Amino acid sequence: MRSLAPVLFLVSSLACIPILPAVRKAQSGRVVDDVTGQPLAGATVVLESWQVPTPPIGSERELLYTYETTTDAAGHWHAPAERDLMIGVLAPDGLPVFLDSFCVIVSGYQRFLVNPWRAEQPRGTEYRFELDWTEPPAIVRLMPRRSPPDPGAPSASLASRCGVPLEPPQ
Repeated sequence: MRSLAPVLFLVSSLACIPILPAVRKAQSGRVVDDVTGQPLAGATVVLESWQVPTPPIGSERELLYTYETTTDAAGHWHAPAERDLMIGVLAPDGLPVFLDSFCVIVSGYQRFLVNPWRAEQPRGTEYRFELDWTEPPAIVRLMPRRSPPDPGAPSASLASRCGVPLEPPQ
């Protein structure tokens, strides 16, 4: 039995490999006023890259990177690709999975948000969720805000910059 232990250790340690996965691919788009079609310069565009367990189970997620940029005079924005050195396991579901949340914030306009966990909700003792793999649209059309900002926005300590909860609802 003693001679088997080093072999098992060697096999298990060889199953872990360093990888450099794309956490976020390069993305770009444009932000315009929905009513006039005019570009919105200076809009804040936020991309958030999340790691989720494999297979995605909803109860765990980790915010890895937040990239923030602003639109130019023509309403265009760009975010570079992001890679991260990690350890992968040579097994089914042994490689990381990543999702992006995305939001656009402009004073005087309604916030635009792509939240991959938008359908999550607690159900008594059962947790229900459905992941949304939607990518940011090429053109974001923002409606002017007709009312004051929502006072019920999540606390910064409990949510990402886009307002996505850091943990699922209880």
